[in-house]
Amino acid sequence: MKPASTSALFAGPFALATLSAPDGPEFPALVTRTASPSTCGTFGEDRLTTLDVLDRWESALPRLRALAAGPGPARTALTDLRV
Repeated sequence: MKPASTSALFAGPFALATLSAPDGPEFPALVTRTASPSTCGTFGEDRLTTLDVLDRWESALPRLRALAAGPGPARTALTDLRV
């Protein structure tokens, strides 16, 4: 049985988004249930886009799951970023 979601808009352990700091460039982000995104910088690319992550979904999914489950890189409050 699938566990109940904490939000009707949040059905899994994480979501992907394109975010930016108020004065910074856009970047792909992993957003967890606590709404704390972390960049996908673990892919080793400076100019990574959300489409790049989706294009590599089979290899990206295990990395994204690990990032969502662990403490991972520093997280930023969603309220400090632009969608």
